[in-house]
Amino acid sequence: MDDIAELLVGTDSSGALQPEPMDARQKFMELQMLPQPLIQGIDHVVISVSNMVRSCNWYEKMLGVAVHQFESAANPGVKRFALVFGDQKINLHEKAMATTPLAMNPQVGSADLCFWTNVPVEHVLQHWQTHFGAFLRDTDDPRVGRPVVCESNRYIVARTGAHGPLKSVYIYDLDGNLIEVANRE
Repeated sequence: MDDIAELLVGTDSSGALQPEPMDARQKFMELQMLPQPLIQGIDHVVISVSNMVRSCNWYEKMLGVAVHQFESAANPGVKRFALVFGDQKINLHEKAMATTPLAMNPQVGSADLCFWTNVPVEHVLQHWQTHFGAFLRDTDDPRVGRPVVCESNRYIVARTGAHGPLKSVYIYDLDGNLIEVANRE
């Protein structure tokens, strides 16, 4: 909002507010003609993983999502994988995947995602604590695949989401992506 205010009002050398010339006001008015909002929502996101099969199995068991295989529109004949839940999806790119375009610096383990659920997070946490060990290897970082202990040594914590207060639990996937699952309060 400060940027918009600066379009309408500038400051002189003493810091006093001064009206901007009409061209700044005109630019502001032109900005107002964009459809509001320009963005309606997120269609999908993409995360990079080190092992497609292992990641698909983990997300299917630990988050209850469906794994969907599809053919790449950009590279016909190339099989792709997505995690589907509700009307959302997460496309998976395996490390060093040859598709275009890609993020400039895709990194395995760099995502931080929050999902909401109507299932009490206490049940989600119990499910994770029961099943996380089935996916771990001796060579894995000891933090991956496990629920995360947060402030005050608690698993269940208060957060703020897009629609207000959340009650959240966290887990690292097998690549170290941080996954938050929350109840809207």
